[in-house]
This record gives sequence, structure tokens and C-alpha cells, in this order.
Amino acid sequence: MNLDEYQRLALRTANIATYTEREIFTNACLGLIGETGEVADIFKKTMFQGHALAPVHLVKELGDVMWYAALAVFSQKGDYGFSDAAEAADDFFFNLSPSLPSEMTVFAMAQIAAGLSQEGLTGDQIIARCGQIVKCVEALAIKHGSTLSAVMAANIAKLENRYPGAKFNPERSQHRKDGDI
Repeated sequence: MNLDEYQRLALRTANIATYTEREIFTNACLGLIGETGEVADIFKKTMFQGHALAPVHLVKELGDVMWYAALAVFSQKGDYGFSDAAEAADDFFFNLSPSLPSEMTVFAMAQIAAGLSQEGLTGDQIIARCGQIVKCVEALAIKHGSTLSAVMAANIAKLENRYPGAKFNPERSQHRKDGDI
């Protein structure tokens, strides 16, 4: 699955019909901050609280990061084109080397997410930063035995399970089945 296909499938569950572009972007920014925080929490618990790293949980949380990055790109383009974000991030300031500790990649991802709502950024700059987030997700996935494709596929499967027919439902969002994170 490529990024554009992922974005089209994922955003079928976006609750955006009654929101302005600014509100959609705000939702994306808040979601990215929250989800990068959840990824950070996984590493904090692993490093400092004796938890074992659960790759399946990490993949699910990285998928949630991808969903909000896809929404942020959509909010700026007014349509699809998630692959544009990855292309715009090709010159990302560091290659996210496999030797880079995971927490450093998480720090970078969280900092990028928090900076998206910075006043004065152009749509192209926001799209490029979303591409940088994608690069962080990919680096973390690979470092922990997965792939970006697997993260996207797992996220789509989770969304299809949560929202049959791929249509957002507030009731299903608020009252999830056991194990649905």
C-alpha cells in the first residue's frame, strides 16, 4: 500500500463533513500531539518502568500518528496526496539512522508535531513537516521489526474493525471493544 492509497482508505473514517479547513487542521494538530505522546509513553515505560516493548502496540500507535498526519496533509491540500509530503521531506535534516536511539526519533517526531500549529507556516511547509513525521514513523517501525507498509495496513484493519463500512461513528469512538486502542 502506498501513502496516497493509505490516506484515501484512512480518511474514509474522518469526521470532517461539518468542519472548516481550520478546524480539520486543528484536529490533526491536536491528534498528532496526542498520538506522538502515546508513542513516547511506550518508550518511557520500556526505558524507566520495566515494561517490555510490545511491537504490536507500537505499530498501532504509529498507525494513529499516520492517520493524523494524513489528515493534516488533507487539510492543507484540500484533497489527497500524502505521497507529496514524503517527497517534500526527502531532505529531512537527518537520515534517522538505525543507530539513532528510538527516543531521539520520538523526540524529533513530537517536536515536529507540536510545531505544526506554529503561526506563519505555509501549507507547503506543513506538508513537508508531515512528511518528516512519516519518516520518523518509518524509522521507528523498521527499528522495531516492522515496516511503514505494515503500520499503514494495521491502521486500516483497526479502522475497518472499529468502523464497519469505514464510516466514522461517535458511539463506536467513545465505546470501544476491549483491546481496541
